[in-house]
Amino acid sequence: MTSDPTTTAKGISSGVSYIPFGIPGLDGHVRGIPTGSTALLAGASDAGGDAFTYTSLATLMLAKHRPEMVPNGVAERAAAIPESVTYVTL
Repeated sequence: MTSDPTTTAKGISSGVSYIPFGIPGLDGHVRGIPTGSTALLAGASDAGGDAFTYTSLATLMLAKHRPEMVPNGVAERAAAIPESVTYVTL
């Protein structure tokens, strides 16, 4: 008897912890970045990648260290936010 691939995938996925993006509109639609993963944000130099990075980082660090200052649900997931996040821009 073979198992259902969807059930198997959901079982694996449920054991993964996710770091929220720190952007309310995005966090409401996706779980976040799987812990230990790398995310590539690619686009034109004036497409808002830097603003996204700064906003995400600021929100995540506020949610982690000053959750009362973050009005959206990100602060409720503060346990999933690591002590540090590294962003590399090229």
